[in-house]
Amino acid sequence: MGRLGSEEQNEQKARYHSIILNVDLSTGKIEKLAVPSEDLDKFVGGQGLGMKILWDRLKKPGVDPLSPENPLMFMPGPFSGLPVPSSSRTCVVTKSPITSPVKSAYPHASTVSYSNMGGFFGPEIRFAGYDGIVVTGKAKELSYLVIDDDKVEIREGKKFKGMRTDAFDKAILTELGDRRFKTVYIGPAGENLVPYSSILHTAGRAAGRGGMGCVMGSKNLKAIAVKGSGQPGVADHTRFLAALEKARSALYGSAYAKSWAEQGTARAIVANSNAGTEAVRNYREGTFLEAHKIGGDAARRDIWVKDIACYCCPLACKKSGMTKGKYGGIVHDGPEYETGVMLGSNLLISDMPGLLKAIYTIDDLGLDQISTGNVIGFLMEAYEKGLIDRGFLDGIDLKWGSVDATLQ
Repeated sequence: MGRLGSEEQNEQKARYHSIILNVDLSTGKIEKLAVPSEDLDKFVGGQGLGMKILWDRLKKPGVDPLSPENPLMFMPGPFSGLPVPSSSRTCVVTKSPITSPVKSAYPHASTVSYSNMGGFFGPEIRFAGYDGIVVTGKAKELSYLVIDDDKVEIREGKKFKGMRTDAFDKAILTELGDRRFKTVYIGPAGENLVPYSSILHTAGRAAGRGGMGCVMGSKNLKAIAVKGSGQPGVADHTRFLAALEKARSALYGSAYAKSWAEQGTARAIVANSNAGTEAVRNYREGTFLEAHKIGGDAARRDIWVKDIACYCCPLACKKSGMTKGKYGGIVHDGPEYETGVMLGSNLLISDMPGLLKAIYTIDDLGLDQISTGNVIGFLMEAYEKGLIDRGFLDGIDLKWGSVDATLQ
């Protein structure tokens, strides 16, 4: 692509800061790196820009994803930090420790991967003046990164070792003394390099797929906290506001959006079961006859107490629930479609409080909900078929539909 004209340069400047924050945990070196305008134009941001940086950084194939040289990147998109609906998601990009080809000449062959999460972290990166954060190296001991606009510090975090995500979410803000910080962090699973561990944000939002928490744990990085005082700009404020109003009006006038706001992704649990496309007993079946007990209508009636929105999104599709009874005392986000299916219908679990208890426990440990449900389902089927016994399972009677066995 040729050089940008002056008008195009102004528009690009309005969209981007053109700066990546680069942190090397091995050396402690912290620097701001300019992003080539060509990369911003071609790869846009988020997943695309992250993949381009990964391509540039990994000079040879077969790099161990848990080695210090593998970058872990937090990449918001160009609309992040602006009041654009559904634009606040953050892509976490890296070389995955969990995916691999069937055959390869390289012992550490794996694919590039990205996971994304909603919430407030991506916008805060942009408020701090960056288009992304790239972390390489490995800290000598458990550490966390604090970013306050231009002030960036690597701090010792040994006292947080082993702390679960729900407790850490509160503890880190107390430590920082400022609730305006937005944070991401790992739990015990990431610290112990479980391949399908996740990175959590607000204790219930997760970059779960691809082993992102495992890579973060391999760098001895417990958390990143970001606070910014700036604001992304736009090239033409009048045109931007007109487009924004058009987008918001389309959402408010959509029956589909209204349904999404009412039930979130949990609306698909019953719909997919009725269509015969649900994951039930590892897809041996496609319909769960008790799906109505864990779907959106049941959750809205029985456990949900609050609708939660990501930054400047009018949908508020995330739901927080509270349980009673045997599994009472739990306040947590969910169920969503993925959690309701992989920990519900796939395991033949239709106990809503028990399902929320499982969702909470897995998030609290910092595991990926989808992979964890898949592993438990695999073990349930292996147990059913006599391929493993209770001795292999440390005495757990891992029968289909058992909440207690699932929690164990």
